[in-house]
Amino acid sequence: MFGDSGKKDRETYHENILHTIIEAGQADVFILSLCDTIKRLIVDKLHIVGDIFDRGARPDIVLDDLMMHHGVDIQWGNHDILWM
Repeated sequence: MFGDSGKKDRETYHENILHTIIEAGQADVFILSLCDTIKRLIVDKLHIVGDIFDRGARPDIVLDDLMMHHGVDIQWGNHDILWM
């Protein structure tokens, strides 16, 4: 009586989309893209509070990855400044 009359239609529509993605062999690409989208939507700002360069090997790679984020803000720590 109070149910959503279009719910079944939406479920069928979504199932058809997923089946098409799977049949096209694009499930892995779809899942990875969906995960990237969710990460971007959930993390609006990424604030790094210093000392990236004393936390293990290859901090340059870590910094490169961080800079790929759409909303990163880095506050340099004393170890970072020494490294520079």
